[in-house]
Amino acid sequence: MDRRFFLLACACACAPVAPQGVHAPQHVVAAPPERTVTEPAPSRAHSSVCVIPASGRGEDIELFSMEQPRRPIGTASGSVPMEWIDPDLRLAEGRVRYKDNGVFRIEGWGKATHNAGFHLIDRVMTLDGHGWVNATFNIASGSAARSGDHVRFVPPGTLLPSVAVDTPCSNLRFGYPTGEYAMYATYQGTEVKHRVIEQGFDLFATPSGAPIHAITQPRHVSVYQADGAFSYVRIDDGESVAVGWVKTSALSEPVSEPKRVSCCEEERAKPIKVRMPATESKLGTVKHLAELYVGAKPDGAAVGLVEAGLRVSLGRFDGEFVRFAPLGKNFSPPKDQSFWIRQDAIESGESSR
Repeated sequence: MDRRFFLLACACACAPVAPQGVHAPQHVVAAPPERTVTEPAPSRAHSSVCVIPASGRGEDIELFSMEQPRRPIGTASGSVPMEWIDPDLRLAEGRVRYKDNGVFRIEGWGKATHNAGFHLIDRVMTLDGHGWVNATFNIASGSAARSGDHVRFVPPGTLLPSVAVDTPCSNLRFGYPTGEYAMYATYQGTEVKHRVIEQGFDLFATPSGAPIHAITQPRHVSVYQADGAFSYVRIDDGESVAVGWVKTSALSEPVSEPKRVSCCEEERAKPIKVRMPATESKLGTVKHLAELYVGAKPDGAAVGLVEAGLRVSLGRFDGEFVRFAPLGKNFSPPKDQSFWIRQDAIESGESSR
């Protein structure tokens, strides 16, 4: 066989063959891609992260940009779905995420206002179940420190031992204790108030057992059961509680009439709706995932995301941006600033008047 014919046959056999009906690609110039906003990758939950919901009133948190220098992003009001991620428990500041039903999301650096703080949702037990720190206690006053997804703190006051106790971050909420959480009735029955007349006294788990804790200061106690030389009592200083048996000889005569133990009802703050100025008269709906901007003008970096379906009140236009306010969402921009979104992300609707 001729050598030249052999080489040509090999080259043809080795070349890739396009499937039948498919033409070989030709060199074309691609059009520039349209501007799109992609869904951020979901963060993986990790046991070392301390996440604390902010279930109180939203105006207790001021939100700033994560980058330095921190600039104001906005203020929430009413009951809002915010959460803290690895916050500074003493200063009540740190990373905050605002996520409202998947349609309005902002993340920034939060700072507590109005002396709001991190409070226990449920009581934290100690003394082998004979003592606890009350729900609603502000752990910042208990030398709290984060350890992964748990928090350790020293019980307040002098009623309980000064030994650190542990609770998960899921047992914490941010806000005020008043009107936000339920209280507990620890004993159902007849309660009689007494006063401890001894300067110091022992607390027992059982009348026949050894002392489990020495209480060093005189206290008022609630007696629920008397059994000869011992009485079952509850001692409450407002932040901590101890229950157990004490010697009846250490108690004074009753200082109150017998009464039934009752419990209080849970109350919650009412949400406050954000109102736009009267000049904002056009309504619209977000068509697709879009970036959120904050400022007197729509410059600077985006501070959040807005998803499709959010109803908004529209304001003035500025280039390719339009000023807006989310309807029914308790979050407003800083004073003399506005929320902005690209016009092509909005489908205009009817007038609000």
